Amino acid sequence: MRLVLSGYGKAGRRKFSAKLAGKTIGATLREEAGNRYSLALDREIRIAPGQTLAGESTLSPAILAQYVGTYELAPGFGIVMTIENGQMMTQATGQFKFPLFAESESKFFLKVVDAEVEFFKNDKGEVDHLVLHQGGHETKGVKK
Repeated sequence: MRLVLSGYGKAGRRKFSAKLAGKTIGATLREEAGNRYSLALDREIRIAPGQTLAGESTLSPAILAQYVGTYELAPGFGIVMTIENGQMMTQATGQFKFPLFAESESKFFLKVVDAEVEFFKNDKGEVDHLVLHQGGHETKGVKK
């Protein structure tokens, strides 16, 4: 389950959106006594057998391979996409390397920060750029 703080609430109670099995629903996190917390979902959601809560998908090595490369987001700043032991990895200039998790064939997310990466193809069917969705911003990165 991936939770994203929606930006409002009062002491002891925060509103979130939760992404479960590819569906976004509202949730409330309440602070209880003794540093304990409870999470209440705004509606029931059913998970099919074998379905993951975070909406993760497993992609073939051929699909992952088309995303490998360097994407320039700004002069002197890029994101390098690699595959290590079947896992898509991303590393921005001057930062640590982190795993990316597939949400669909072209959309990925990170678990260490609230960020998503979406890959796009040109008219020839080749991946030519990505869009990084992070902190309310969308940043295009051109494949080099």
